[in-house]
Amino acid sequence: MNLYRIRFQDNQIPETSNALVHLEVWQKPELLYQLLHLVYKETIVDYALLIKQMLQYNRPIRAFLEFGCGTAPVTASFIEFFGIRRDIKAYFCDIQTIAFHYAAYRFWKIKTAVPFLLTPENDFKLSLHSPVDAIFCVTVFEHLNKPLETVREFFNLLSPGGLLLFDYIKTEGVGMDTHQGARERNDVLDFVENHFEIVHGELSKEKDTGLIIARKD
Repeated sequence: MNLYRIRFQDNQIPETSNALVHLEVWQKPELLYQLLHLVYKETIVDYALLIKQMLQYNRPIRAFLEFGCGTAPVTASFIEFFGIRRDIKAYFCDIQTIAFHYAAYRFWKIKTAVPFLLTPENDFKLSLHSPVDAIFCVTVFEHLNKPLETVREFFNLLSPGGLLLFDYIKTEGVGMDTHQGARERNDVLDFVENHFEIVHGELSKEKDTGLIIARKD
């Protein structure tokens, strides 16, 4: 695990808008660490708390999306602590990495847990057309090749009064963080401020935001 962690830190995402290049970086064998790390992280992070906060600020929930899901810990916590609900769809999506394949496999028998693959042919755009009542985008924005376009997609996908639960780490765009993620950070935060009501957290441009819960106006 530590060996792959060291190799993981050496990976770099070049400054390019080429979606295929972006995907190839995330598919390198060194990223086996990502799966080990995310599975371990599920044992120490209270993802169920995120779900409780979602339910606190928005009832009822008919569908939610876990974007950039990795191993889909939010979906896993929802199923574990709230049961398999036929009246609630749990969508989860990511690019084609080993972590996403793990997530798709762990839920393959659950019809209300629906995976969506973000493909380079579609420039990693969401292929989900059904509105959702909440979107989770945690430790993801800094890794995206088009974060501003993505948050606009979130706004269009959310139902009226829907919630966006996210954070945005402030980085220099090195390692596995993208140059676009660093460059468009302020624009993303401005978009959220102008189109959402902040019901939890603080939009900070000077430091990591921490968890933000924003309600669509």
